[in-house]
Amino acid sequence: MKEKNAIGLLLLTSLIWGMTFVFQSHAAQFIGPFMFNGIRMIMGFLILLPFCLPSIKRNMKVRKSYLKDLSLRGLLCGVFLSSACVFQQAGLSYTTAGKGAFITALYILFVPLFGIFTKDKPELSAWFHAAIGLAGAFLISVNNESAINKGDIMIFICAVLFAFQIMAVNFGVKSVSGVDLSAFQMLSGGIICLICGVLFEEFHFSMVNDALISILYAGIFSCGIAYTLQAIGQKYVKAEKASLVMCLESAWAALGSALFLGERMSGRELSGCLLLFLAVILSSLPKRQH
Repeated sequence: MKEKNAIGLLLLTSLIWGMTFVFQSHAAQFIGPFMFNGIRMIMGFLILLPFCLPSIKRNMKVRKSYLKDLSLRGLLCGVFLSSACVFQQAGLSYTTAGKGAFITALYILFVPLFGIFTKDKPELSAWFHAAIGLAGAFLISVNNESAINKGDIMIFICAVLFAFQIMAVNFGVKSVSGVDLSAFQMLSGGIICLICGVLFEEFHFSMVNDALISILYAGIFSCGIAYTLQAIGQKYVKAEKASLVMCLESAWAALGSALFLGERMSGRELSGCLLLFLAVILSSLPKRQH
């Protein structure tokens, strides 16, 4: 696949993710973050199962260790994904969908910075872009009393975890199919969330009925389709560039929040959003050749 086609898949991923914030905000009113994410991830796995089974069988004929490699890489991605999604869903109970999306977009800055642990040392400009992005996050996360909302803190942690998930996917697709990786990511992440949901959350089946539309969208489109497109796209696009494209989810989320939830942002918050966009744009500019 050509890189431009892979980027197109990542753009579609960002659109689906951005719209998911609207449904997540709705679901947060009725069901806990562990059960919500557990149900939607298992739903995503079941959707992908008919596609990944033939692929796994075919690849195991070529490499006997394929299933083992897939399981380990899927588990790694699933741990980061489930942790990130739970913090995100919990945070959305205390902050708006639009604001939550902008803070989540900070993974665009964390991905190149965390690259130092993979011997991909960031350039000085990366720290500059991170400073601008963090300034923007501060403006949109701090209210008039200069107190940071606990939902904002949760989503900030979510952004860090999503950066690790992007790097884990980038590592995984080097040796296994993107569809297979996405399926095992959903399976492991879903099991983790469901176990935690049973242990730590109150649950009634009426909660699923109340949040059914949100669960269906998040399960089918976000987990079943978008995360699979991410895995396929990242096989042909570097992690840093992929995160740049996918962070456009924040723009789609803000638009979706305005259209469907009637959310409005203050001048201070809008200034923070502009700073975040500036950080993204600067970090995506082509480098000068000396």
